[in-house]
Amino acid sequence: MNDDERRDEPREPEVSFGSSPGPDAAAQPPQPSPEQPSTAADAPAAGPGDAPQTPESADVGDDGVLDVEVTDDDEPELTGRPQAAEQPAWAPPSYAYAGPPQGPPPAGPQQWAYGPPPEAPRRGMSGCVLAILIALGVLVVGGIIATMVTGLISTAEAPGAFGGGGDRVAVIFVNGIIADGGDAPSLFGPASLGSRAIMSQLRQAGKDKSVKAVMVRINSPGGSAAASAAIYEEIARLRKDHEKPVIASMGDTAASGGYYVASAADTIVANRATLTGSIGVIMQSINWSGLAEKYGVTSNTIVSGPYKDGMSPMRAMREEERVLYQALVDDVYNQFVDDVSKGRKKLTRAKVKKLADGRVFTGKQAKKLGLVDEIGNYHDALAIAAKAGGIKGEPNVKTYGRSRGLYGFLSEGLSGANSNPLAQAVPVPKPLGPGIWMIWEGNQTLEAK
Repeated sequence: MNDDERRDEPREPEVSFGSSPGPDAAAQPPQPSPEQPSTAADAPAAGPGDAPQTPESADVGDDGVLDVEVTDDDEPELTGRPQAAEQPAWAPPSYAYAGPPQGPPPAGPQQWAYGPPPEAPRRGMSGCVLAILIALGVLVVGGIIATMVTGLISTAEAPGAFGGGGDRVAVIFVNGIIADGGDAPSLFGPASLGSRAIMSQLRQAGKDKSVKAVMVRINSPGGSAAASAAIYEEIARLRKDHEKPVIASMGDTAASGGYYVASAADTIVANRATLTGSIGVIMQSINWSGLAEKYGVTSNTIVSGPYKDGMSPMRAMREEERVLYQALVDDVYNQFVDDVSKGRKKLTRAKVKKLADGRVFTGKQAKKLGLVDEIGNYHDALAIAAKAGGIKGEPNVKTYGRSRGLYGFLSEGLSGANSNPLAQAVPVPKPLGPGIWMIWEGNQTLEAK
């Protein structure tokens, strides 16, 4: 078969491992390689007895497709696009920390392997908290300064009806539960004035030459028997040593120990609806033994004598103990009656003892019974004190014990109002603590008759 017959013989589709020809591949036939003959006529012709030889390189056909080149190993060698390099075996990525990046940061927008970093937390709430803390700090510091200032002016003069030069009336307040202690101003609440603070104010008023009379404003249900008696004695000493009149002005309540203090004054002025009286003494305890036994609670007590654990809440009171404590109450009760009868010149001891059964009276009832002298309010009592001290016209006032911290400064100092005794009253403890009390609480359980 010659070359012309070989070209006309139908051949099988040729396989090309190169890139697929583009749309312009047929229009541009491939250029022959300089090492290859451009046509079959350039190849050496075979002799008549020679076998057909396999071409050593692929010829380019009329259709422009590269022929497969057969090697000695009969393996087809791909022509056209070079083969890709062999990929290495997969290995897990390493997450070892390589340290901070060296050198200056790259210019331009940053590329993040796992997305952009999270946004920094907003600091708006922190700013609010800081502002609140600063405001609280200013409030506390301001309250301390106000407490100091009001403490300094608690005994100072005030213009008009509450101050001025010349002769004055000293006003001393006895509010809340009467107990031993000094002056304890509070930042946000009413101050607690103990008996020692009140006695100190009485002595200051006695030594002040400009003070011609003293008014003791009382709004108290009583308190400790010893503290009440101490204030009573200090008022009596002021009257004797300095010869200054003392007027007691009753507020809402002046009962028991509160009346004990008032009875030392020259004149007692009460409102018609004031609750007063309650002359008596009380001791109180609670017996928890039944409740403790119910829940399996026991008490182990070691004493040096049979009465050392008297009035213990963990056992019932023995009869001999009741006799002992009743004698204590009776002794203090008799002191109470004696002192009231000394202060109330119009009342005999027998008359006082008849009224001293623990009951309370209104101001109107107390005046009829001789326990108070006049019916009137705060300003009426102030006028009576000024008259007793020889002061003509509206009296100037010097107040004591009006420092009540920031609470008192805001509620009274700014408004110029008088002391609010009810706001300063301390709740009566229940039960009463150890001791002998001159207090009206409405449920006396052990009282001298």
